[in-house]
Amino acid sequence: MQTPFPTLMELVRLICNAFDAGRPIKKELDNKVTDLYVTLPEAMEYFSRPELKNDFIWILGNSESRLGEFVAIVESGLRSYIDWIKNVDANGMSRDQMTPIIFGDFARRLLEGSYPMVASSYPVSIFDEESGLVSYALPSLLAILRKESLAWQAMLKHITKQQSDMIGSWERGDHIPDLSSLKGLLNHPGMENERSAVMLARAWDYIIRDLNQAGSDPSTWSEISIQNSLFLLRDEVNDGIKDMFPAASLIERYFKKDGVNINDAEAAIHDLRSLIQNSNNPHFSDLYCDRALARMRAQQESFDECLSLYKRAVEKAMYLGCDNIELLLNEAMSAAAAIGPDRVFCKQLRKAQVLFGYAAPFKSENNSSSKFSDHVQGWQIERYAEAFIEKHNSEKLKAPRTASGPIAMLLEDMDNIRYDLRKPDKIISLKTQFGQKRMPQLACAVYFGYWDSFLKLLESGASVDVLTSSEESPLLLAIERMSPDTASERRDIRYFEKLSSIPHKRETMDQITSKKRLSILHSAVNSGNPYIVEKVIDMGCGIDLISTTNKCSPLYHAVRNMDCTLNSGAFLSRLKNPVLDTEGVDAIMRYTNSLANSDSIIRLIHSSQQDSLMASCMEIARQHIVDPYLSIPLESRLKIIDLLIENGASVNLEHSYPIKGYTPLMHAVEVGALEVVEKMLKFGGDPEKTHYQPDLGRHLNCFDLAKLWNRKEIFQLLSSQLVGS
Repeated sequence: MQTPFPTLMELVRLICNAFDAGRPIKKELDNKVTDLYVTLPEAMEYFSRPELKNDFIWILGNSESRLGEFVAIVESGLRSYIDWIKNVDANGMSRDQMTPIIFGDFARRLLEGSYPMVASSYPVSIFDEESGLVSYALPSLLAILRKESLAWQAMLKHITKQQSDMIGSWERGDHIPDLSSLKGLLNHPGMENERSAVMLARAWDYIIRDLNQAGSDPSTWSEISIQNSLFLLRDEVNDGIKDMFPAASLIERYFKKDGVNINDAEAAIHDLRSLIQNSNNPHFSDLYCDRALARMRAQQESFDECLSLYKRAVEKAMYLGCDNIELLLNEAMSAAAAIGPDRVFCKQLRKAQVLFGYAAPFKSENNSSSKFSDHVQGWQIERYAEAFIEKHNSEKLKAPRTASGPIAMLLEDMDNIRYDLRKPDKIISLKTQFGQKRMPQLACAVYFGYWDSFLKLLESGASVDVLTSSEESPLLLAIERMSPDTASERRDIRYFEKLSSIPHKRETMDQITSKKRLSILHSAVNSGNPYIVEKVIDMGCGIDLISTTNKCSPLYHAVRNMDCTLNSGAFLSRLKNPVLDTEGVDAIMRYTNSLANSDSIIRLIHSSQQDSLMASCMEIARQHIVDPYLSIPLESRLKIIDLLIENGASVNLEHSYPIKGYTPLMHAVEVGALEVVEKMLKFGGDPEKTHYQPDLGRHLNCFDLAKLWNRKEIFQLLSSQLVGS
């Protein structure tokens, strides 16, 4: 049965069809619309496909920048849509009931300017002048073009009779033009404005026709009207299921441990399912029965049936009962991780969590990958399994290999390590505070500081390219020993000196660790030591490798560190009053190796303002972790940035986080790093390059940022550079 809410890919297909773009992949789009687990990054990737991209570039006037603006608007709109539907329980509602509400909400936002469309020199209106109701836009636009556009008038004089008849059918509203016909008419220079206006009107008319919204009343599009319509629909559904309330109440009392036994609760679930199936509402789903019975089967240790019920419940909830879906996805993920584990289902659930904004995508750029490891990692599955096993302790369930919490080595066992020089690349398992960690002997010697054993392993032929179970190389561990937050007694540069003199494979140099997402060069930048950075660069590595939980290049990372030094007061203020987004929560989870949802992490962070003990802990953490980074001399920060730029780091490299399209040069302008900006300009920095700000509805360049952040000296520098060129 069709879900009341269109899937993300249905909306992508609707946008493509509205502009008649991407015909070569139309079949692929048609097949994809039934996939409930498409994430926003995966959906947006379609707009970078040549089949769509080339069409939209033509539609938008052969402009790459206007394409970027359009794609940003689409992404913002789809994000708003997902945020909207996840607060709505549409169980019992039909697509026909929801379509006018969704259309009205979108149209209202568009008219309010929330989605600023590409500017057109000709007015495009979907309202009938006399009635004020929704009407088709293209006929009225074509009448205006006949009167006001010289380019249009000239085109009409040179077309064939067949083309003239075709335009006449558009003017009467008999047909909607296809893209190939419009390309034949509007492919001449000087017709870009007419082209964008016609294509926008064409898109409106397609959407109005496809959603059957001609004649609808825009007075029903206000936010209050939309909410009232949803409330009325919900009341209508509730009126039709009043006889189900006793059974639902009994089930709820069971899970609240309010004097109901399991047999009576299970009987109530079956009664409720029967009432739903026999109701007069064909759109009502029994997903709540599946979820309740899944929880019950877990208590009874019928784990296979439990997992099967969760699969049914999740599939039924997608684009239907989204109002409480975070809890359902967490429950199902825990069950899937512990039972089996069912990694295919874990992948689907993680994609659903990413879709609704409860998790951040993994570092893989292949968002449509069929491999579970490109979406959810083994250690994350273990954390979910741990939560399920803690609640349902059973001999039928296999305990995860490691437990939650920071992976701290049990140092009291380090003297018991015996190195096997006959097998120098042997992997050994070490006890940690929570489980075990597998490390090659060479990495182990670096980590624990066994200098003599370290030298003997190298003499015995130990490879520098064998990694730990977290994808750490011995060189990375040696650099981490030099990190500012490492205890002074553990710092020892000898390991780095020795390892950096040995050739490494390029894949080792560019390896990104699985949890903290660190690379060797990013770690070197983090050390604040220009000598280490220079040696690592000379060893050969990806100078623009995207890494860290913030998905940044080494240069961008170096500028972020510069921000902490130049604006330390603001940095400390952000630590005390953090505003966490999904990426921030993901970073905390990766660094703490713990399972916690976004709400619990945010509550934990903000509780420090009221909880004196937590506040004391935060202050101690600041003194021992943050302060050492703040103490790194500004000269060292500048030298690191110089080294990166002089060795080819792109100052114009576009980043996806925290602002899509932001470059190292833009970030340097924002933080007020005058010397860095000057250096970047000398190495090809483009101050006129823009990124699109959906909230402002416009593109911003470095001049705009300098004014926005009140960087007067930088603005003067940029201006003098522009005059000089």
